[in-house]
Amino acid sequence: MNHNPKYLGKKQTQFDAIPISISRKNLYDSIVYLSKYSENRNVNLYLENNVIEHYNSKEANNRYHFISFKDSDFIIQLMNKFKIGILLDVGHLKITSKSLKFNSKKFVEKYSKHIKIVHLSDNNGLIDQNKILTKKSWFWNFIPWQQIEYVSLELKNYSYNKLISQVKFVENQINKYI
Repeated sequence: MNHNPKYLGKKQTQFDAIPISISRKNLYDSIVYLSKYSENRNVNLYLENNVIEHYNSKEANNRYHFISFKDSDFIIQLMNKFKIGILLDVGHLKITSKSLKFNSKKFVEKYSKHIKIVHLSDNNGLIDQNKILTKKSWFWNFIPWQQIEYVSLELKNYSYNKLISQVKFVENQINKYI
């Protein structure tokens, strides 16, 4: 958020960029704090993969965590040290892998051991549209379904009946893999 007084009270569409080293320290310190807080409360922590759309992909390598393989050693160290799981948003991954030109299936493989929750939706690979899923959705064969603890459908602008049919469809699809 921009803290410059001239922006106060006005719609803000982006955050001030901070150096990735400071951002990494902030992430680490936040996880230390949250892991201590959650430890005594029987609460699990999960880190969600970020989304990078085409309009912000030029700045991506300097601004965002958990978007590609560039910080995988750091992310995996956090997972192991603090027993954090991954919330994999397949819609985010489809967009980010296209924007940054990497293989989304290899991303899933890299982090597979830690994936515990999935957000499911589809999109055109350019923006996070939260569209319905089909048998052709890219991720079905790549998610480690047997270790998934929670599945969330992230769909918007659909009727109640369409949402119910999507829940049934997803249950049937997942059952093919477990």
